[in-house]
Amino acid sequence: MSAPDPRALIREALSAQQSGDIERAKGALQRAIDSDANSVDARVLMARLRAATGDRSGAVKSALDATQLAPDDLRIRRLLAELLAAVNRPEDAAVQLRRIIRDRPNDAGAWTMLGAMLVLANDLAGAEDAYARAVEASPNSAEAAAGLASLRELDGRAKEAIAILEPWLAKSPVDDRVATAFAAPARRLKRSDEAIPLLEDVVKRKSVAGPRREMALFALGDLYASQKRFDDAFASYTQGHQTRHAPWNPDEFDALCEQIAGTYSASFIGAMPRSTSPSRLPVFIVGMPRSGTSLTEQIIASHPDAFPGGERREIRHIMRQLAGEMPDSPRWPDHAGALTTDQLDRAAAWYIEQSRALAPGAQRVTDKNPANQLRVGLIAQIFPEARFIHTRRHPLDTCISIYSKRFTIGHEFADRLPDLARRYAAYDRIARHWARVMGDRFLEIDYEHLVADQEGVTRMMLAHIGLDWDDACMNFHESERVVTTASYEQVRRPMYASSVGRWRDYERHLGPLIEGLRACGVTLPGLDDA
Repeated sequence: MSAPDPRALIREALSAQQSGDIERAKGALQRAIDSDANSVDARVLMARLRAATGDRSGAVKSALDATQLAPDDLRIRRLLAELLAAVNRPEDAAVQLRRIIRDRPNDAGAWTMLGAMLVLANDLAGAEDAYARAVEASPNSAEAAAGLASLRELDGRAKEAIAILEPWLAKSPVDDRVATAFAAPARRLKRSDEAIPLLEDVVKRKSVAGPRREMALFALGDLYASQKRFDDAFASYTQGHQTRHAPWNPDEFDALCEQIAGTYSASFIGAMPRSTSPSRLPVFIVGMPRSGTSLTEQIIASHPDAFPGGERREIRHIMRQLAGEMPDSPRWPDHAGALTTDQLDRAAAWYIEQSRALAPGAQRVTDKNPANQLRVGLIAQIFPEARFIHTRRHPLDTCISIYSKRFTIGHEFADRLPDLARRYAAYDRIARHWARVMGDRFLEIDYEHLVADQEGVTRMMLAHIGLDWDDACMNFHESERVVTTASYEQVRRPMYASSVGRWRDYERHLGPLIEGLRACGVTLPGLDDA
């Protein structure tokens, strides 16, 4: 019997994909790969197919395999970079983009994407250089100009951002990326009335779709909100979520949280394997996104002995490393009790090494990766002396703040209000669990209390992490540090209370969210105590 023809199988896969039979397409591609181990085309098509069906990790693996077979094919490297960006691995994506740029130094698209990846990796100097190189390579690239302008705005240079965009704003029609980049500095400089009609035109264009339409809708929502047009703002945010709605399984997430809480019981924590590290260098700030984690980090980072690590990825790296060493139970937290002191010591030493490289003279380095809300138990195994600060905020303020921001990955739960309610409730349960079992290592602060009594809460936080008082913490907004998360505007201003009770501006639209939270047993101050 003759071996299958890989080219025929690829044609079969393409035909099946066009007819919507995804499983048959995947099967044909896998047979093509099995029959020809060197088939680059089959792996590239498999990567694209997996990405299109939501299997991002599988897509990355297929693209990596293709790159190893064809290391000089820059189109495959670009695909791999895009897929790595989609799974929140900007540093790895940057490696691939630099490889492209090495061979094509005037590739404006690669420079532009590199700039975006370096922003996500908190390398703002590198990002500015990349965007500038993109503009130099292609002065007629609207994408490059918009990227450079967005970076300037992120750095607090709104007037410079608009100066970059002005030549593009004079064109008709205005490029959608330029209009979107104009929104934030226009809002900051009280020019929302100029930006709104531009984006209203953009979102009507059928040619603007996918992530670009999504970004325009969220930017338009923010402009409406700045003019207190809250109904229009909510409608724009909702359209943005509908543009990208990705599946999210609340039952799976609930089960994971229950497993974590069941594993890290009070009795287990008392006897669990742990490292011998005495270090208190790392400070872990945990909580829901938009609950005050960035503000808390900025206050602590204003202390001369502290350094802001931002949303660090080292714990995730450690988890992958440990999973590879535990073949019998690679899925965390299944192997939590089987970890050895030696493994945990090595993990602690590596994390400290990375922290020292990041901030050589600091006594405390923060880590505010939002996924750490699930990893508190593992972190306590790695760093028995580490301190946690849990930031809390009114459930509805937290949720509407999440709903009104465009997150690139990992926040699929935000696209529907009932899912957002389930996600918040699961977080609330696991946070209460950590508060019960972690003892005095786990400090809880309320955003509303911090806003009302900045000095009192700041003194409490500094004492918790072992730092003396410093007046600089009261002037956190004067820090030169650039914040790249969705909270970047808040940390540039002195403490203000206008975000407290923000949910009331949108109350008429929040029925599914309120019902979902109540169904999960979440108390809603201002409603349930009325």
